[in-house]
Amino acid sequence: MLTTEQSSVKNKFIIVFILTMIFVSQSTIDIYLPSFPTMQHYFHVPAAYIQSSLTAYLISYAFSQLLYGPLSDQYGRKTILFIGILIFISGSILCATAQTIWILLLGRCIQGAGIGAANALSRIVLRDTYSGAQLLKNASYLTMTWALSPLIAPVIGAYLQGWFGWRSNFIYLALFGCLFLIAMLLFLPETLAVSARKKINITNLQSIYLSLLKNKQFIKSCFGAALLFSAMITVSSLSPFIYSEIFHFSAVQYGWTTFTFCSGFLLGSINAPKISKKIAIESLATYAFISILALFIINMLVINNLYVFTSILFAVMFLAGVISPQCVANSMATVSVNIGFAGALFGFIAFTVGFTTTFLVSRIGTPSIILLISCLAGQFLLLFFWLRKSKLEVKKERFLTIETEE
Repeated sequence: MLTTEQSSVKNKFIIVFILTMIFVSQSTIDIYLPSFPTMQHYFHVPAAYIQSSLTAYLISYAFSQLLYGPLSDQYGRKTILFIGILIFISGSILCATAQTIWILLLGRCIQGAGIGAANALSRIVLRDTYSGAQLLKNASYLTMTWALSPLIAPVIGAYLQGWFGWRSNFIYLALFGCLFLIAMLLFLPETLAVSARKKINITNLQSIYLSLLKNKQFIKSCFGAALLFSAMITVSSLSPFIYSEIFHFSAVQYGWTTFTFCSGFLLGSINAPKISKKIAIESLATYAFISILALFIINMLVINNLYVFTSILFAVMFLAGVISPQCVANSMATVSVNIGFAGALFGFIAFTVGFTTTFLVSRIGTPSIILLISCLAGQFLLLFFWLRKSKLEVKKERFLTIETEE
């Protein structure tokens, strides 16, 4: 039996491991963004094909959530995570050796199918290990890690692109996956006891998912997070081409610019507890829409000004960072049974909205500032109406508890 001190050390390692899982899964989205223009020239394809590599990744990422969650309820978290990371490593190697755009897209599908385990199980393991105020507190750390990944990953990818070429991004991910796998085998404890495991009964899957879909607070929170994620994916899909073709940025310059505007998400996450006590969540969505609209008008008046455009992206990321922790914490706090299924459904909803967004954006037209800002304005307007209709509420005392314990 573990002592209190040993249990504390174990739990701290688990949260570090969870945050690492999130970083790896998010880095796979962002790390190769600075290489988009180079990859377009290498494969001799329109920009839409390179954007489709995000779509391919997110499709398999989304659907894999529905599989990993239930499987982890039957076979344990560690076994399923091991299989997922192996699949991810194989997909990364295929991307690194791709000679055609179709092989790259296949590799991205395999990557998404594998790393989906990390995304789904990060929330599930968090719920296994923590409850109450500790769950909410660590959920905010999880959101901050989501924020750090788009800051750090594109900078790493930019230098890899400059030094070794676009393939090095995927070699880096394969090596990261190998190290992650070794650390998991050596140090990560199983968080689901054998006695608590449930065999998958296909006839019961439908009823379980239907029961979750009927959990109004869970679904409201999931779709709120999904709309925010779609806005961030829109930025990831279009901004590399805009900074390269309109502002003539190099890969390294784009990487550091991404660091600048994505820092808004981190700042928003850090200040979410304080802001949520003063401003209702639906009001935040309203301010986001008004801010984007105002900056759009200013951008039109000054004709594609670099600083105004980057300020728009910073504002979007900041407001997303404020709202996201509330959605994540609320979604998992409303579930006490079938946690694996809940984590799976959360990821499925978020990434389904994400890959639908990238598909539609890539088909609308050539990447441009007007297209990007118009999409963001529409997404935040939809978020406002969704939050207002669903009346998503976050209890202020929850965040007050978090601040007190910190």
